[in-house]
Amino acid sequence: MAHVSEEDILAYIEELETQNEFKSELISTSAHQLRTSLTANKWALQMLIKSSYGKLSEDQLKLLTKITSNSQEMIRVVSELIDTNHTEDTHPTYNFGPIDIHNLLEEVIGDFQGEASEKDIVISFDETGPKHTIIGDRTKLKTVFQALVENALKYSPTGGAIMIHTHTREDEVVISIQDEGIGIPQEEQQHIFQKFYRAENAKRKESVGSGIGLFSSAHIVEAHGGGMWFDSEEGSGTTFYVSIP
Repeated sequence: MAHVSEEDILAYIEELETQNEFKSELISTSAHQLRTSLTANKWALQMLIKSSYGKLSEDQLKLLTKITSNSQEMIRVVSELIDTNHTEDTHPTYNFGPIDIHNLLEEVIGDFQGEASEKDIVISFDETGPKHTIIGDRTKLKTVFQALVENALKYSPTGGAIMIHTHTREDEVVISIQDEGIGIPQEEQQHIFQKFYRAENAKRKESVGSGIGLFSSAHIVEAHGGGMWFDSEEGSGTTFYVSIP
């Protein structure tokens, strides 16, 4: 039997950890994208069921109701997958390239138009400034903005508004996402980017949630050399900021 040195064992363990981290991040990114698409489809289906685009027959309504129920179940399963997968920190691999940030934000807004319409919430995007191209991982940054818009919708009142704005500051682009929602209590703000943490008023308004979105988003933004912060007052809404070089 060949002798296996301690260095060989440590190298093997390190390789296993690297492979595990890669698989974990792949599952996480894919699951978040899948959940966003499923949620967008669910709201679109509900708009059809409510005859927002014309009256449907009884058979059509039954079929759409069944599809909506199945979509909701898939969202639940994907959410559980995200929760289970994020038991350990990961060190993801990034694929950097040029990104039209305005185009990316328009895609994200489109993902949530069905839900926004259902809740009578207007999502506005200020495009008055010049279009910005950044270097980053498009898939992962899209996950960040999806998480922020999803939270803004989740914690905003019916009939509210969400405002997205971009501007340059020295050598970086700053994206802000402002809502008119429940806000974050002052005493809990220092914990918002912690893993699995959710503010108490957020739990009361929406019982379902992993507390992973902001934690993961902050790490993705930091990996791009940027920063993430927020201004908030309980009962008066929240504005999240993302800066990317």
